[in-house]
Amino acid sequence: MIILGKSNVPKRSHSFESFGGRYEKEDATTLHTAVRETIEEFFNLKPSNTTVNKIAEGLRKNKLILRQYELHGMSYLINFAGLNFIFANLIGEFPELAKFN
Repeated sequence: MIILGKSNVPKRSHSFESFGGRYEKEDATTLHTAVRETIEEFFNLKPSNTTVNKIAEGLRKNKLILRQYELHGMSYLINFAGLNFIFANLIGEFPELAKFN
């Protein structure tokens, strides 16, 4: 399953786009950027660096990254188990999410 968002660019308002974003100075690796951007875009939250680090490390340690591919940057493929892992770790920083668990 691929999750897309409706474009917020007026001339493309009837199209859908994948999530994207840019490296920020606090991102240690491309995986950190991907985790942070996924949280910002999917959950509409701004996580702490501590939470991003914990999630990035856990995704690797628990082998939740199914594939990674480099073209004009690195892309990471996770499934719902990976998304659930991210969500479960966000509850520690954002306890208001617990009601959705």
